[in-house]
Amino acid sequence: MITSQYLPSTVSLTCTQTTGDEPIGLADAKLFLRVDTDDDDVLITSMISAARAAAEGKTHRVIRQSTWTWVVADLTGTVQVPITPCSACVSITVGGETIDPAMYSFQAGGLASPLFATITVPTDFPKGEATIVLTCGYADDTVPEDLVKWMYTRLGDFYEQRESYVAGSNFFEFSRNFVDVLLDPYLIPDC
Repeated sequence: MITSQYLPSTVSLTCTQTTGDEPIGLADAKLFLRVDTDDDDVLITSMISAARAAAEGKTHRVIRQSTWTWVVADLTGTVQVPITPCSACVSITVGGETIDPAMYSFQAGGLASPLFATITVPTDFPKGEATIVLTCGYADDTVPEDLVKWMYTRLGDFYEQRESYVAGSNFFEFSRNFVDVLLDPYLIPDC
């Protein structure tokens, strides 16, 4: 259970840059969908992104490797990073001054145990609003296979129903089905 002592008051949490590729490439998607022409490349590319976003929404995990900026009102003690997986703390800035990494410790999380990354600062850590830059998501070619399989299935659903998807009418949200169990080991419960 997450308690307030581990989660500082968040001012903002923003994805500032995506650095990794989509887990499914266009060529692989077209092969999976049995598409031989380039006519639907733009549509398929957007559906790949939509499938990844759907997996991120269901699992509460960042799948595509990216850089995030987390601004907190004050950084004290040990705090839990609210997104996972999180592999690196690139920098911490307080009051416009970049803090020496020797002044804090970072424990990665989400790729193995523990589930969430943590940042620990000493009692004499500078006070004030802190801007923390983090590397989150899975590196290219390290996205768990079950997540990728689920995205392929979702991509197939999107493409099969593409007329409704493009027009926005008669498109229903697919209820939980047997394929969703692929996501179960990666689900992060709402706290």
